[in-house]
Amino acid sequence: MTKNKNKSITGAIMRGLIITPLFFHPLQANANDADAVDQIVVTATGVPTPASQIGATLDVITRQQLEDQQVVYLQEALSQLKGVYFRQEGNVGGLGYLQMRGLERQNTLVLIDGNNMSDAADANGGAEIAHILVADIERIEVIRGGNSVLYGSNAIAGVVNIITRKAGDEAGTQIRLASGSHQLREAVVHSSGKSANGRIGYRFSVQSVDVQPPSELDEENTSYYKNEDYENLTFSGALDVQLSDATHASFLARAVRASVNTDGFDPQSYAPVDGDFGTDTDQNMFIAHVETQAMDALTISAKYSFFANHRDTFAEVGDTYWYDGERQSWEVRAAYFLNETDYINLGVEQKTESLLQNGLSAEKQVDTQAVFALLHQQFGQLSTSLGLRHDEHDNFGSQDSWRFGTVYQITDYMAATASAGTAFRAPSLYELFGEDATCIDGMCGNPNLSPEESDVMDIGLRFGGEALPFRAAVTYFDIETENRIFYENIGPPSYAGNYQNDSGQSSSSGTELSVEVPLAAQWEVGFSATKLNPRTASGGIQNSQPRQVYSADLNFAAADNQSHWRLSAQQVRDRYIYNNLQEDYLVLGSSYDRVLSNGWKLQAQISNLLDEHYQTSANKSTPRRRVKIALSTEF
Repeated sequence: MTKNKNKSITGAIMRGLIITPLFFHPLQANANDADAVDQIVVTATGVPTPASQIGATLDVITRQQLEDQQVVYLQEALSQLKGVYFRQEGNVGGLGYLQMRGLERQNTLVLIDGNNMSDAADANGGAEIAHILVADIERIEVIRGGNSVLYGSNAIAGVVNIITRKAGDEAGTQIRLASGSHQLREAVVHSSGKSANGRIGYRFSVQSVDVQPPSELDEENTSYYKNEDYENLTFSGALDVQLSDATHASFLARAVRASVNTDGFDPQSYAPVDGDFGTDTDQNMFIAHVETQAMDALTISAKYSFFANHRDTFAEVGDTYWYDGERQSWEVRAAYFLNETDYINLGVEQKTESLLQNGLSAEKQVDTQAVFALLHQQFGQLSTSLGLRHDEHDNFGSQDSWRFGTVYQITDYMAATASAGTAFRAPSLYELFGEDATCIDGMCGNPNLSPEESDVMDIGLRFGGEALPFRAAVTYFDIETENRIFYENIGPPSYAGNYQNDSGQSSSSGTELSVEVPLAAQWEVGFSATKLNPRTASGGIQNSQPRQVYSADLNFAAADNQSHWRLSAQQVRDRYIYNNLQEDYLVLGSSYDRVLSNGWKLQAQISNLLDEHYQTSANKSTPRRRVKIALSTEF
């Protein structure tokens, strides 16, 4: 590259059921859904498995749901899921923080088709999802709980696996055009097809967004600052080649060019500046994958993955700053089926990460090798999975992880789930080697850091089936983390510091609840609630994490299925920034679509219906009320 416990689990669940208000959710097809239980998911065990056999809390969001809800950005699909909160610095395109189960973004692993999207150039190694558009997404699998066994570092709170549309699955072209508030312009073109002999499939999509939202520094009832600007152009393409009856190869490329222009603060006086501060971002991803059915019971696959995130910041005052991160990885996996339901999943991996930034004396790089094994079995009404993993990291040495998950089908309409294990987060390259004049002797990083280590468990019940007039799920979870990595400064006058491991144990525990109730043939309501108790090692408040999040949806589908209407709500409560309690906020949204007689579909959407003024990051306001109209067609 160039450039913490001692709590009654039963009591906790009952308290959650008794004192938690019921608000519903939403967008996801939950695993407690009678139909969704039969879905095949791959993220939890690495092998396609019915969701009813997965001992974890999961959600599956389909492409149809993304289209019905008129989702453009990935965070719109994720932010209302129970246990998930999305915090963004200001307006569209601002730095985003996907937070799950009371942990920060570096503790949730984000994948695209299994490719790790954690940013090697990010200070804490978290994934930046603010620029991920959804036009090429087929489904999103969200698995809560630790899963370092399969995925290594960062997978402590959970895993978000974005699965793109398969090449050649649907022949045809889709076009979508949209316009709206703040000079919004959106366009999507997607095409897919196969060769004449059917052995080669292709797809490509191009999605563009251009919008000029008000300044993030804009105070309520004030519009002094000029509008900002956000542009995103995303290209995604895939090719699938059937090499033989038993072997196929697939290739996936994805490129994002994004630019966000914001107001900011003068670096000397910290006064708001009505000027041009921003970041240009280039993200490039490539995957080459070969899979063969070596025998009836054995599948072997090999995959090469590449991901690069290059960013340049710019400003009218002060210096510019650029930072580039890259990751290359190789893996070989083998899945051997012992019978129709039981299998062993084995894998070996090699990963190289590198960081280069202005001011850094030289490019920094680390290699990690890993091996893992996972056994999945079914014994009548009981399904279990047990996994073990060993990682070897250039800097801190070896790390072992394990995970056990189980689900027991108590009755036709009720199942109990449980999981326990360990997970870890390796120090990021910047936490290890970062340099800056404001740090101790110019060194921000600490090469003696140990990885964060977490004990993770959850236990839950899910309900669904023809015998019940509703679908529901409740889960209690607990995450205890040692060696949490944080930046420690020595105080005035210099405030210089560097990264250190916390000597205590931080924790995050809570209850997640969701209920979906079909009211009539055309109506359905959903409720979800998340209650969190995230604590620092000293027992203090964990900043930025809301203690209560409630969501609700009301959905209507016309009898002829030619039109749909949705009203959504989300309330966020008990959230601290810099140990100061923030104002609670309630955000409403509504969307409508109708199929027109000429084959076109009309869509309309109002976001932040009440024009709520709120902030998810200190001193940076989020977008106010927005209206959008779109037309789409297929041929």
